[in-house]
Amino acid sequence: MRLNCKERGRMANPERNSAFGAPRAKQSRSAWPNVFLIPCVGLMLAGAAPDENVQCREDNPDMRVSDMQYVTTHNAFHIAPDDAVLSFVRRTRRGESVNRPIERIVSAHDYTHPTLAQQLAMGVRAFEIDVHDDPTGGRFSQPNIYSAMPRNVVDALPPIDPSNDLAKPGFKTFHEADFDMRSTCLLFRNCLKEIANWHRANPQHLPIFILLEMKQDAKTTSSSLGDNTVWRRIQEEILGEFVQSDLINPSDIAHDSALWPTLVWARGKVTFLLFDYGDRPVERYAEYISASGDHALLHIEKDVGGLRATWQSRNDPATMGRSPAIKPGLLLYTKGDTTGVQDSTRAKTALASQANFVATDFLTSNASRTDYSLSINGKYTRLICDQR
Repeated sequence: MRLNCKERGRMANPERNSAFGAPRAKQSRSAWPNVFLIPCVGLMLAGAAPDENVQCREDNPDMRVSDMQYVTTHNAFHIAPDDAVLSFVRRTRRGESVNRPIERIVSAHDYTHPTLAQQLAMGVRAFEIDVHDDPTGGRFSQPNIYSAMPRNVVDALPPIDPSNDLAKPGFKTFHEADFDMRSTCLLFRNCLKEIANWHRANPQHLPIFILLEMKQDAKTTSSSLGDNTVWRRIQEEILGEFVQSDLINPSDIAHDSALWPTLVWARGKVTFLLFDYGDRPVERYAEYISASGDHALLHIEKDVGGLRATWQSRNDPATMGRSPAIKPGLLLYTKGDTTGVQDSTRAKTALASQANFVATDFLTSNASRTDYSLSINGKYTRLICDQR
């Protein structure tokens, strides 16, 4: 099924030209428009006619980045493992546990996304990207599972890395080293390049968000994140494709109110967010910024040292209600589906919440060989507008 949500009010062309405006220095949360929670799945909205809510437009100079909701591609680079690999996982019950039955493991990996450029052309503006450290190249050559599979089966599989990117120095982008390494851009810098090329060709786009997860496994241990060169190299790879003026940096946020810039000002910008998954990546990044004096490029989930939180992830959409635990003004992230479970109830809850980012594995119905997909009436961005 496709989850359809009708947006209230008139919608500006999301890629129309508009002049940039400087963000206001300060505005209290109480002065923001009230948020209207939008019913989903084909329900028509009752109440006032759209013309009564003319402020619900992307070109309204008072609209801010925090007034947007993005359907966000989880593992945006992902290509499903080969059928023979998934069959071996199923037959050997690889990784199964009480809480993770084998069919759930298989379904959690059996989806494929279009390329990043294709997703951008579809209207997607938020991408989750996994990053594995590999400073000298060759740390990852093939999925670990290949050593357990029959050699004749492995030899018959299409190559994971036809361009030999895994041998090259630099961060790698794939899901898991065990059996899920197929990716539309194995080199992190190639993922960045693909987005940067589209960004330069479409200079008035809605702000693009890239949500980074620093992966830690047997080949990239958590201790590596304590090495400041990891973070220096991440920032160098980002600045290899984007210049500072392309980015919404943490220093662009009014930290006394956690106020994000206006949409008018933010058009044509790209923003990098850092998940706080694993062994203290946020603390380690903050330590690097403090020690190096470098300009922070990554937005973090909690206040650490001299860096302030500008966003927060809450994987369960049922917990997305504003609470004292959530600082006003933070961008909020949640999951519309999780670990291969195609749950329309969860998706509706996520889309109707105040989350700015609603993550999914299923942008299109063919992503998982089912009829399930998650979008907003076939689109991937909308304003979270007030109803008056």
